[in-house]
Amino acid sequence: MNYEPNPEFDEKDRELLKVRVDKRKQRQDESGQPEVGDFVLVPCEGMDELETLRFTHEWDDTLQTTCRKGHPCTNDQSFYIDRDGECSFSGSLDRGLPKDKIKQSVFTTVDGKKEVLVQDMKYGNVWFFHHDWPGAGRGVYARAEFKVWRYLP
Repeated sequence: MNYEPNPEFDEKDRELLKVRVDKRKQRQDESGQPEVGDFVLVPCEGMDELETLRFTHEWDDTLQTTCRKGHPCTNDQSFYIDRDGECSFSGSLDRGLPKDKIKQSVFTTVDGKKEVLVQDMKYGNVWFFHHDWPGAGRGVYARAEFKVWRYLP
């Protein structure tokens, strides 16, 4: 086996990514639940805007997220996607959001009057080991589609 530091993402890696993403999609279609790596739209404090975060860690009744804008650790994040399509997170965590207030984002009521279509999938960064050979400097980076959820406080 050749050790190849800083490898380039190639066709075999593309196939490995597809398997991971397909397994994730199948599991989520069955469970209907958010997972680490998915996106969540949360209201910005004191504003009528939404901020996009990603889920980082699951607890019994909450899901933690990446840090909000303005926090010094906002860009401190890395999502590893394993062979089963599950993501693990490395980086700084924000507070947890109660699971019972996280809903799928396809349709949202605005001012109690009309429904607005909200994005339900978004591309996010992930990494895994080149050709599934673990080792230092062997990570390859890609983008994969993740579900988008909505936090309704």
